Amino acid sequence: MPYLLLCLSLLFLAAQGLLLATLILRRESIPAPAKLALAYGLGALAVTVTMMLFILLDRPLTLAWLVGVLALADLSAVALCLKNGWPIFEPRALADELRGVGRLSRLEQLLLALLGFKLVFVFTENWLKPVFGWDAVALHSVRAKALLLASGPFYPLFKLPPLSTEYPLHRVLLETWVMKWLTTFNELLPKMVFSLYFLSLLAIAYYALRRFVPRYWALFSTYLLASVPLLLYHSVVEYCDLELAYYASLGLIFLFLWLQQKEQKHWLVFSALCVGAAPHIKTEGLPLTLLACFVLFIFLAADRRAALRPRLVAFGAYAGLALVPFLPWTIFKYLVNFSSNWGANPLLPVSAMPGKSLAFLSEFWTSLIWLGNWNLLFPLLAGAFGFFLIFDRKKLMSLPYLYFLAVLSSFFVYMFFIFSATTGSAMMGVALTRVFLPVVPFSAFCLGIFSYDLVIVEGKKVLANLSARPAGGKREASRKRRSAKR
Repeated sequence: MPYLLLCLSLLFLAAQGLLLATLILRRESIPAPAKLALAYGLGALAVTVTMMLFILLDRPLTLAWLVGVLALADLSAVALCLKNGWPIFEPRALADELRGVGRLSRLEQLLLALLGFKLVFVFTENWLKPVFGWDAVALHSVRAKALLLASGPFYPLFKLPPLSTEYPLHRVLLETWVMKWLTTFNELLPKMVFSLYFLSLLAIAYYALRRFVPRYWALFSTYLLASVPLLLYHSVVEYCDLELAYYASLGLIFLFLWLQQKEQKHWLVFSALCVGAAPHIKTEGLPLTLLACFVLFIFLAADRRAALRPRLVAFGAYAGLALVPFLPWTIFKYLVNFSSNWGANPLLPVSAMPGKSLAFLSEFWTSLIWLGNWNLLFPLLAGAFGFFLIFDRKKLMSLPYLYFLAVLSSFFVYMFFIFSATTGSAMMGVALTRVFLPVVPFSAFCLGIFSYDLVIVEGKKVLANLSARPAGGKREASRKRRSAKR
């Protein structure tokens, strides 16, 4: 019975995201597995923001009220989709995708099996191990249990320890949502939400890569992403960093897809919702939202071919949508008088940055490049950029490379900001490695595109030139012999 209730809670959550994705896509279509994977992330965001609104309005956080309000919204969305003929779910498209697995090559089947092994590992770890992360137990699970018991009022409750913390409530509300369906304390079954985040992230990364590279290379790049040790660790430890990496990286990937095809406006909407979810998950998420807005501003300002008004409308709509997911928590935080060093003085980390510059560079080299779990990422990316800088500088001026440089340089400043806000030498390295996690899926996506250009495209050119030279030399020698005979 508990497993059935767990499945019902997650299916109801995914249904919210599926309807939301349909309202955004309308008649546009994306691959059915990608839509289902995106539906899970959007559904988790919609449910937790709704629960945050209940807390902000000091309404009873009961399952009957939550399901009733969400069901009314669902009925309105279904009626609107049926009236306009927007397809909510296409089983035939999903069946076609599943039948395509049988047509994979041996190499692709091997890569898919390796990906399956990673997924089995994550699902098994979450299924068998209880919560063991310190913050997961002390900050998240305790508050989830308190919210499970409490029906309100919430303002006095959040002034008592251990609830008096500035951590946003997305992780807490997800666990509360599952336990509301289970009607009891349970630390094991709610961990399935992390397994589904991991699966959803890999599925969307794969289908995003498929727009630019062949299937075998997309599978290979997705497997490399699934093999990042820190990403695997945060898929089972129940911290907030996996969700932050999910929404932040997908927001940056969707923004890149919109810059590639600006007529497909749904990518801009998906990106705004995802980057707007970052402050709803962790305090450090707000600079990530500002980072995405800054990168969009740079590319819109550089696009002189488009008129000024559409660019202003696009930026205004993006920034406005990005505000929606985290506004309830921000308002509630100040009503309850949660404050931090950032809240009291947002410029405090900025003022500390000059004095911590050498320490940051040293920790960046030690923690991320020399001893980091992804120390191959930087050499591979640097090698791709160095190759094209020497042999094909026009390639570096194309959109993928310029976009990645803009994001990574802005993220470097973001990491410096977080590092300057961190106190204690022992925490600096921990904070730096965890702060880098949100950009790892995005970096793996870019690396999949760059490595294909470097290894396959440029490799074919080199092989073609090598094979043409001997043939050309033989033809020239034959021509000379014929001329001599004459």
